[in-house]
Amino acid sequence: MPTLYKTPGVYIEELPVAGPIEAVGTSTAAFVGPALAGPMNKPVKVTSWDQFVATFGKNVETEFGTNRTPYSAFPRRLYMPYAVRGFFDNGGTVCYVVRVGNAVRAGRNLNDRTPTAEGGPGVALRVEALKEGVAGGDITVEVLDQNAATTKLARTSVATTAATVVGSKEISVASLSGIGPGDKVVIGTGTGQETGVIERTLVDKSGASSVNKLLMKNPLAHAHQTGQTVRHAGLLAGDTRLRVEDTRGIERGTVLHIKEGTTPKEEHAEVVHVVQLRADTNDSADKRPGFVTVRAGLANAYPLDSTDVTVKSLEFGLKITGAGGATETYNTLSMSPDHSRFYGRILNGVPLINSRLVEVRAPDDPGSAPPPKNLPAAMATAVALKRANGTDASGTDGAEDNLLALDPSHFDKGINALEKIDDVNILCVPDAATNISNLPPLRSAVQSAMITHCERMFDRVAIIDPSAKLGLTDEPEKGILGQRNSLPGTPRGFAALYYPQIVIQDPQESRRISVPPSGHLAGVYARSDATRGVHKAPANEPIRGALALESELTDAEQGELNIQGVNVLRIFPGTGPVVWGARTLSTDTAWRYISVRRLFLQIEESIQEGTRWAVFEPNNLALWQKIRRNVTAFLNGFWRDGALFGATPEQAFYVKVDEELNPPEVRALGQVIIEIGLVPAFPAEFIVFRIQQMPGGIDVSEL
Repeated sequence: MPTLYKTPGVYIEELPVAGPIEAVGTSTAAFVGPALAGPMNKPVKVTSWDQFVATFGKNVETEFGTNRTPYSAFPRRLYMPYAVRGFFDNGGTVCYVVRVGNAVRAGRNLNDRTPTAEGGPGVALRVEALKEGVAGGDITVEVLDQNAATTKLARTSVATTAATVVGSKEISVASLSGIGPGDKVVIGTGTGQETGVIERTLVDKSGASSVNKLLMKNPLAHAHQTGQTVRHAGLLAGDTRLRVEDTRGIERGTVLHIKEGTTPKEEHAEVVHVVQLRADTNDSADKRPGFVTVRAGLANAYPLDSTDVTVKSLEFGLKITGAGGATETYNTLSMSPDHSRFYGRILNGVPLINSRLVEVRAPDDPGSAPPPKNLPAAMATAVALKRANGTDASGTDGAEDNLLALDPSHFDKGINALEKIDDVNILCVPDAATNISNLPPLRSAVQSAMITHCERMFDRVAIIDPSAKLGLTDEPEKGILGQRNSLPGTPRGFAALYYPQIVIQDPQESRRISVPPSGHLAGVYARSDATRGVHKAPANEPIRGALALESELTDAEQGELNIQGVNVLRIFPGTGPVVWGARTLSTDTAWRYISVRRLFLQIEESIQEGTRWAVFEPNNLALWQKIRRNVTAFLNGFWRDGALFGATPEQAFYVKVDEELNPPEVRALGQVIIEIGLVPAFPAEFIVFRIQQMPGGIDVSEL
């Protein structure tokens, strides 16, 4: 709201200014593949090799065979651990890891309280071991029947101490204990009986002695003599507001069981609101009377004349016992998300008290039973998660990973899990490059899914690994060109293929092994980005940890691969393995180089996030000018860093947002169209020196 200037003086105003656009990160990698442990199909942020080992499986010798390590005998070598290690060794700092596999978690369905006569029981909850495998089946679960609150409907009765007249709002009573503002009360008996609502109470100390008074909301319709009663009025069917003696343990989402004495009159109600009153001086210090509002009107009437009406909350407890005897007990849980002790929040959502043994969730086919029938039924004894026998349909046995039975669908689930992670920039699936005869043909399907994922997300690129022991032919299963031809086209350059595999020293074995290079190369990408910028091609860079290459190529052999978009790793005299290629799989010359593709992704996402402030702003010239200034300043930084080609900024880029792009019909749709043109600095892939002999000497010029 504009400041109103009335008094002469100096006024200072702070004007909001759109902040500068910050460049987004470019070097966060994602690794998808089988592992020894860890959550399945859930991206986990990892910032060190030690964290990876702690989460996805420690290398313990002899665990899977005499003098063999898990990664090399499980029953086949797992390549993702080597890739993650190579990523951090080569300069990577942050990555996400998604474990894939076909291991199964043991689990059990907990029946609800729906009677058989009503088609029950249904399934209330699903309890599953946190870790996949057979061992999880020995975890036991027991459902306990619990009540957080046990109280009564208030039915206080007090005597009048003075006569009242028609039209008065004051009633003098012997005591204010148990009765107060908001209470609906019955005054008197017989033909003069009437009901009213107490507006407030007071203690009148103006006379010789104190007088307790009720001030009614409306004037009395009858006169009442001294000694008549004022008591809580009974509840009618359809009423939603209840006065209870103690509200402790009752809250929004609580399910109440209401029962009148020993009669069959009872019902259930769900609480939507609680008003807690100050405790009476005659009550225990921690008693908290108050009003409870229920979601639906009462089905029964409760006169509250001479019979107590008990009110109990209905909750449940879970006792979880691990195979080693460790026990977790969770008391007074609720099925309502509105409740502070909702089971999903207590067991799965609060880091300090999350279960370390199980996950408790809604079943895949949840029932429709209303409260309290939707509560899990209490158990006489604890039951194991695994099946008790062949006919036990409620339990599920756990199973270990069978990596020989992996198929593309397992990898697809892991890759698709990354759709929710916005800051991933590089995708690696090293185990997709396996070429073992007794495994399904994973490579082509999984690597195609990688490229499709990157094109769909439009903010990341895939590093494609070569299979082991490939030659240079175009045979589908024997040559690198055959692998290249099996991949789908990516016209906009969202993938890069490298060849050959690298040779490293296995940290768990005293021998050298060949591994897919994608993890090491992702680290090279990160290192180059940090030291030079994303616009510098991640090539002519050493590969730390690589001792040799599976095969060494000549210049002529590389040339044939290079024109097909295969980036070759080379060894030159006096050097170790280096990256000697920077191309994508695109046949479009505009997207030929991986540095250009990644530069545009960084600029595009940075502008997208950095101009979000403009959404819903008035679409006028002032907005266009702000956007142009912000984007221009942002792109100036890239030009100064050498990412854009041109002697001046005007030669390197332009930002256009004007009436031509935004005519009235476009503005009427709520759109602002901004056109940006960029001239990227392409990598100097071929350095050509022309040397000719001149009469005055040798002249060398670089083209």
